[in-house]
Amino acid sequence: MTTHSTVQLDALVTVIEGKLDDISGSVVGMKEGIADHRTIMVYGSEFEGAQNSRTDRNTFGGGLRLRRYVVSVDVYSRPSSQLDEDITAAQQDSYSVIAILEAQSTSPAFGLSGVHTFHWTGKLGVFPYAGAEYWGSKFALEFLCH
Repeated sequence: MTTHSTVQLDALVTVIEGKLDDISGSVVGMKEGIADHRTIMVYGSEFEGAQNSRTDRNTFGGGLRLRRYVVSVDVYSRPSSQLDEDITAAQQDSYSVIAILEAQSTSPAFGLSGVHTFHWTGKLGVFPYAGAEYWGSKFALEFLCH
């Protein structure tokens, strides 16, 4: 008997958006464009089909089928204009996101049963959007779910 994944990508996106809503002064979610203040976009960017696995313990020897999801979090802090101010704003916004991600140290991550493991990476820089350049950060949140 194989257990199928119970966590879906859209549920991960919704929960992460909810957690990031706690960042003061942010517009969170997919929007028509970027506002004049910090904008955070959260979307599912990668997914990998489940594979049978007999290495995890499960009742009566059943396999555990894990799916891999990647949720992208793009933080557009401000338009590129004053390098020192731009970098400072992007760093501060990154620290806010990192604090929320690191608060997910208890299992299951983001309070979703079915999240087996959670890992993230991030980078700071200038990112193009709609013909303009914005300082900000991009995070990739990787989940293995059952």
